[in-house]
Amino acid sequence: MLEDKITVTPGIYRGIGQSKKFYKSILAAFDKYCRHEWGMLSAEDQAANEAAIAAGGRTMGQYMTPRGPIYIITEPGPTGSTTTVLFCNEY
Repeated sequence: MLEDKITVTPGIYRGIGQSKKFYKSILAAFDKYCRHEWGMLSAEDQAANEAAIAAGGRTMGQYMTPRGPIYIITEPGPTGSTTTVLFCNEY
């Protein structure tokens, strides 16, 4: 059975707890990510994401929030995928 996980870094977790506006911006970014709207990525990176989806590979999106840019990255694994939300400077 595959088990997909969603995680956030400590910096994102703190920000969510401190600001409702930031929390809502994370939810909005995640919604876009789930719809394959990759945010601030180049056309080349967006095309790579589409190819990765077809091949079961890694995808990522970049979005602006009130506290700065974030990445959302999904890494496939043998038992499911892990999606992580992190500040770009945490990458």
